Amino acid sequence: MGGGVGVSAHGAHRLVTERTSLAMPETIIGFFPDVGGLWFLANAPGQLGLHMALTGLPVNAGDAVLLGIADRIVPSDSKDEIKASLTRALNDDADGNRRWDLDALPSVDVTPSLAEHQDWIDECYRGDDAAAIIEALKAHENPSAQETGALLATRSPHSIAITLEAFRRAESMTVRQVLDQDKVLGAAFIRHPDFLEGVRAQVIDKDRNPTWAAASVAEVSRADVLAAFG
Repeated sequence: MGGGVGVSAHGAHRLVTERTSLAMPETIIGFFPDVGGLWFLANAPGQLGLHMALTGLPVNAGDAVLLGIADRIVPSDSKDEIKASLTRALNDDADGNRRWDLDALPSVDVTPSLAEHQDWIDECYRGDDAAAIIEALKAHENPSAQETGALLATRSPHSIAITLEAFRRAESMTVRQVLDQDKVLGAAFIRHPDFLEGVRAQVIDKDRNPTWAAASVAEVSRADVLAAFG
């Protein structure tokens, strides 16, 4: 979750198991997907990465591979075997870690949970207007899209608007540039009241009922969005 994805996603060999669940749930607490996570999500197929970034919903191991956050799904009961394989590679050669053959490891198939929803996700998440995206989801004939639109309306409007802008910028950035952008945005977010309120509602009081500074993303001006980027 969140920073845990940021630590693991940048690794050389990213292994998940059939039990893995991942999420970048920052919009739930009035923050944004940081630690370079937006670089991976912005390079995911279609608009799947934006869906994950804005909703904060968890995905499974199959999704992790599809989104480019993981390389291979291994059985959860094979951890000792995998550790032994890596140890042999390191003992054989100082650079063995770089040449560690993941294809030789046991694997298991997990169907991506997002795959069946990609049509409406790609359709509704197009564009740079957060309010328009939410309305497109709510008006779509697919019930899952409608539920997602209603869900996004409960997230921090400040977070949704700025995360969308950051995601679109990340589409043409390097990992380093996204990390630099994260530092600027992080400083801006911690000064905004939505972050304190989101942490209060989710972590401190756990009432899951935040009162955001803006009633909807339509109230978050373009000037407010750009100000977060310095």
